[in-house]
Amino acid sequence: MQLALTEISMLDDLAQKHSGNPLAGLHAAYEAGILEGAIRVARAIGNAAPAASVQGGNDDFEPAGLSSSDAATLARLGIDPTKKFRIRNSVFTITAYKPSRWKFPISAKTQNGTGYKFTIAQLKSYQQA
Repeated sequence: MQLALTEISMLDDLAQKHSGNPLAGLHAAYEAGILEGAIRVARAIGNAAPAASVQGGNDDFEPAGLSSSDAATLARLGIDPTKKFRIRNSVFTITAYKPSRWKFPISAKTQNGTGYKFTIAQLKSYQQA
């Protein structure tokens, strides 16, 4: 991601203004709408926050994709892991399979990036329709 000159100068100002309080500098850069710049400000100030903690989120819906063993397991269960499915006006893509979640083991994302969890029976019926 390339930053514009105005964004770079704004980040420099924020880094100087909040040199004693790195969290305030990070928050100010985030509020300005420059998330990557906020991470750079945090690292420049000396309180290098990892990107995952700044972005937040739930690990169930990360776009890491399915492993080959998870895809094979889903195929044995009668679910095509590469096939997208539709519910009302949303198109879903399977992003994770976690057998440790006994009730909702399958995670999927919509085209907007919103994550949902499904049972195996639900997914079979949605993919057949």
